[in-house]
Amino acid sequence: MDAEYSSLQALQSCLRLRRFAPLDLTRLLKHFRSVLKQDNSFHPPQFRDTLTTLADNCYYIPTEHAAQTFICCARLAIMMGYTEEAETFIQGHLDLFGKTHDHHFLLGELLFTQEDFLAAHRLFSQALKQKNECPETVRYLELCENAHQVS
Repeated sequence: MDAEYSSLQALQSCLRLRRFAPLDLTRLLKHFRSVLKQDNSFHPPQFRDTLTTLADNCYYIPTEHAAQTFICCARLAIMMGYTEEAETFIQGHLDLFGKTHDHHFLLGELLFTQEDFLAAHRLFSQALKQKNECPETVRYLELCENAHQVS
């Protein structure tokens, strides 16, 4: 089973097959992170289209499915360095669900990758106020604080 997650192209194929299963998409995030750590240089040009198609399936449908899909698309776009797409997905999530923990977390994650650690810290703090038991948010806060101390 792990062989199907060994390359970016294989993961893109999985995304296309499972596009209506946001819980599967969420599980694929860790595999994307792993593959991108191995080789962050190659991104299939059609990958942006795959993410956009996934998100387009959810516009104007304020359901948990839509929320998870926007979150996954935004996180994947952030991982891939697709800033414009990430901002679009985060805005789509905001339009449907408002300023939730996920909205603040996604914006914080995007700003963190852009090395704007002070702004990211503010957003992660807001996210933590809304969902105080999120270990990933706590970890990002620590990383922001460490980065700010170093600079």
